[in-house]
Amino acid sequence: MTDLLNKYKDCSPSPKGQMTIDHFERLRLMADKERERRITKDTICGFLAAVCIVLGILATAFTFYNIYEYNQSFDRCEALLEQIHANTAILDQEINELRSSMGEVDYE
Repeated sequence: MTDLLNKYKDCSPSPKGQMTIDHFERLRLMADKERERRITKDTICGFLAAVCIVLGILATAFTFYNIYEYNQSFDRCEALLEQIHANTAILDQEINELRSSMGEVDYE
């Protein structure tokens, strides 16, 4: 117990390392600025992360849409090819009819 009393007897009532109010205000302002900068930095990082996620989703959707359209293009080509064959058959038939009618021309 006496050691504890001796320890505090040597202490002065006002601390020697106490900072001034001006110094405390400067530190507080610096801390506030640092906090604002950190909040701004966190906000920008969060916004950029959200933009990257949205762009990734859009890129994925665009890629799958292009794959779907690419696969559909083959189906459309096959349908057009069938239509070409049908039109070619009709044209061949009309050409044959015209050839046969040309052979029957009456020159009177």
